[in-house]
Amino acid sequence: MLDYELFEQQAINNNKTYEFITSMQEIKLQDCEQRRRWEWEDTQAELFGVQMKSLKLQQTQEAGS
Repeated sequence: MLDYELFEQQAINNNKTYEFITSMQEIKLQDCEQRRRWEWEDTQAELFGVQMKSLKLQQTQEAGS
């Protein structure tokens, strides 16, 4: 289950990054850099949270607890 969540968040992150890069000119023209940056930061924070869950699980499995 955690692997699926991690894969989904990585896909969302990749899509957001691609979207951000390809629409840079439009973002600048519409003067919405800050809003888009906040969206990207939210995506990064969600990905970080899932990666932390995965790391905790891995450490628990390796420690045998």
